[in-house]
Amino acid sequence: MRANTPVAAGSAMELAQAGRFDNWLKKYATPLTMALGVVVCVTGVMMFYRFYKGEVAAMHEWLGLAFVAATVLHLLRHRKSLTRLFADARTQILLVVVALVSVAFIVFPSAKEGNLMRQTVGAVLRAPIGDVAPVLGVSAAEVLERVAQAGVGDATAAESLEALARAHHMEPVKLLSAVVNPPRRPDDLVEKE
Repeated sequence: MRANTPVAAGSAMELAQAGRFDNWLKKYATPLTMALGVVVCVTGVMMFYRFYKGEVAAMHEWLGLAFVAATVLHLLRHRKSLTRLFADARTQILLVVVALVSVAFIVFPSAKEGNLMRQTVGAVLRAPIGDVAPVLGVSAAEVLERVAQAGVGDATAAESLEALARAHHMEPVKLLSAVVNPPRRPDDLVEKE
C-alpha cells in the first residue's frame, strides 16, 4: 500500500493524534492527579475531624469526582507499568485486603448503625423544641430565649432547632451549642450575696 492512499493517511493521522494524547498524558496526568489528590486528602481529614462547613463537603465531593477522572488519565499514562504491577502477588493480596475491608464497612450492621453520638445529636436537632427542652434540663421558654440570643427571634416550641438553623442560614450544631452553652449575661457574672 502506498503512503498517499486515504487509508494510510487516516492511520498516520490517528497515530499523530494518539501521540499528542500520549504527550498530553505525560505532561499533565500525574501532576493533575497529585494536585487533586492533595485537595481530596486535606478536605477528607477536615471532614473526619469536623473542621468544615458545607462548602468543604461540596468541594470534597466535586473535586473528588475530578480526582477520579484524573486517576483514570494517570492509569492510562502508566498502563504498561500497572499491568506488571497487577501481576505481582503482593499487589493482588493488598487489593483483596482493601476490598474485604471496604465490604466490611458496607455489610456489617455496626457500620450501618454509625456513630451513636451523631445519631443522638441528630435526633435532638430534629425534635420540636418543646420536646427537647426537658431533655436539656430547661424549660421551652428558656430554650426559645437562648435561640433568640443566637439570632433566631421568631422561633416557636413546635419547631426544631435544625429547621430554624437552616431557615436562618446557620449550622444546626452551632445553634444547639448556643442553646446548651448560652453566652453568659453580665448579671450572671456579678457575685450574689
